[in-house]
Amino acid sequence: MQRSIVSPEIAGTAAPERKARPAAAELAAGSGLRIDAFETIEAAARPWQALERNAGAGLFQSHAWARAWAATAGPAHGEDIEVFVGYLDGVPVLLNTFAIKRDGLSRIAFPIGGIHAAECGGLYAPELLSRPDGARLIADARRVIAGRLSAGVILEPCLGEAALMAETTIARRGLAFAGSLPDPVQLCHLAPWEVFDPAHRKSRHRAEDRRSAARLSRIAPVRFEVTTDPAACAAALGDLLRQKSLQFRAAGIPDRYGDPAVVAFFERLATVGAGTEPILGTLHVGERVAATIFSVGFGETVFGLVTAISDDAELRRGAPGFVAFEKYLQALCEGGRYRTVDFGVGDNGLKERWCDDARPLSYRYEIIGPSGITAGLGAAATEIAKRTVKANPRLAGFYRRLRRHVAERRTSPRT
Repeated sequence: MQRSIVSPEIAGTAAPERKARPAAAELAAGSGLRIDAFETIEAAARPWQALERNAGAGLFQSHAWARAWAATAGPAHGEDIEVFVGYLDGVPVLLNTFAIKRDGLSRIAFPIGGIHAAECGGLYAPELLSRPDGARLIADARRVIAGRLSAGVILEPCLGEAALMAETTIARRGLAFAGSLPDPVQLCHLAPWEVFDPAHRKSRHRAEDRRSAARLSRIAPVRFEVTTDPAACAAALGDLLRQKSLQFRAAGIPDRYGDPAVVAFFERLATVGAGTEPILGTLHVGERVAATIFSVGFGETVFGLVTAISDDAELRRGAPGFVAFEKYLQALCEGGRYRTVDFGVGDNGLKERWCDDARPLSYRYEIIGPSGITAGLGAAATEIAKRTVKANPRLAGFYRRLRRHVAERRTSPRT
């Protein structure tokens, strides 16, 4: 279902009810920017896919990602989907999508895919961003969308400070909080392997990885396989996500991979098509699987989504994750199809070895209704606390120890 909606501040009409009414208006003098609301992912497919091609959408902004989520984890988690497309002269130039979920008394709007979608935010066509009045048009459109969302608060990350500035210069009716997340998005830019490897990996890291591979080879023959077959990738995801779930529980991290709906989402994502290519890399030591990497290629970028390391103590001593990543990146470099690998948010030894580009990730909490005050303030306070802990090594160390202690208490047998 599709609806056209209008901003009362611009059209000069009375404040609208929450439910949109069919209307047409120009959001700025002579601009002709129209906002259409869609109540299903499929209804918005045509303008969505046209805009993602034009604006260079990432995987988390793609119709394929949203379609897989809406068919699996979204309904299982009680989420509704709301999609807004802005048009200039009949051409889609703006896309904002939200999952809506009830949290106590408030309904919260957040990116489709939730914590699995780190780099989202709005999607805007180059011709809109390059206009002298582009920032004002985006602000006008966002004000209209905020007024029509069936939610009291918007929680939204945006990639880059420019996106943050464009999306937060809104004439708001309520409270808003914005800032930079402590961990950037980590990327590396691919090249022929003989150029890429020495440019990214230090000589001591190369020596360490050789020793790791030698330790694994002494256990059993080592081989690394890559498949892009959708059925094979989907079939392997169950074991991979179970392994990841065990790792999260052991570390005391909230387990999002043990959720059957999330498993179904990744399996659907592997087979959804629509410009996506699943990529599964598996490191075998003899008959045992030592490490698995699942990623999805979209456009010219590979998005690394899930990595799991075997819990076999003998294999783990050989640091199979480092060996697997070397083989994985070598295969991508030699394949020549992709230009960039997006490792997502966070920092670890693997990313330190290979990443050459860190992009800031901003966040925005916008309270757009009285019912969103508690949820919005709570989310902002949580984010501030996270940033404070991560910025202080002593607090971060204490938090890690506390998390491990809680995990051990949960898994230890009761006497």
